[in-house]
Amino acid sequence: MSALVFLFAAASTVSGQRRLLTMKEYFDDIKSVDALRLDGPSRWEGTEETLSNGAVIKTLWSMSEVSGPGRTRRYAKSTQGAEVTEIEQISIDSFRYQRQDGGSWTKTDMRQLRNGNGSGSGSPRVTSQCSQVSVEPSSLDGKPMRLYEMESVESKDNELTFRHSRSWIGEDGRLYKREDTSGKLSPREETRRSTMITTYDPPDIKAIEAPIE
Repeated sequence: MSALVFLFAAASTVSGQRRLLTMKEYFDDIKSVDALRLDGPSRWEGTEETLSNGAVIKTLWSMSEVSGPGRTRRYAKSTQGAEVTEIEQISIDSFRYQRQDGGSWTKTDMRQLRNGNGSGSGSPRVTSQCSQVSVEPSSLDGKPMRLYEMESVESKDNELTFRHSRSWIGEDGRLYKREDTSGKLSPREETRRSTMITTYDPPDIKAIEAPIE
């Protein structure tokens, strides 16, 4: 743990308008923001890049829309070298419709999946973790915002990893933009970065209907 504390010691100074938060305060605020994002018509577009030795080896572009309660639509395009995969997904209440690369639609009753017993192979063991979160006044596209930042360092199976997250939240309590970067430390190597932008009440959003019976 002493190594993690040392890494954050240089970042402990906070500017006059920047305020440190507890982890509970941070997650309570973000949780309420995520609930608002699904409260009405909205669209969020995101780009995620996977990197190796400083070069992008995989890109995922996605767009998700909510037209009303219980109705969402998502399109994702993954590019890795010459391989391109497109996935479309529509969710209406408890049913999910999905197709890949323009193929036939499939229909899944999500209630059956929730009632099943899942199993997994587990994840890397986190032996220690240190995080710092803060909020400060900011702006985005000329609108006043609150900028939330989280810096964290973890030790997983004797390997140090980092994550830096920034979230711009408007005076209406809604999330408008989010950026994430993560990777390895010692030496520092960024392995993933993503950006997500949300638009509320877009005028061109279309009704979401089931593509098959």
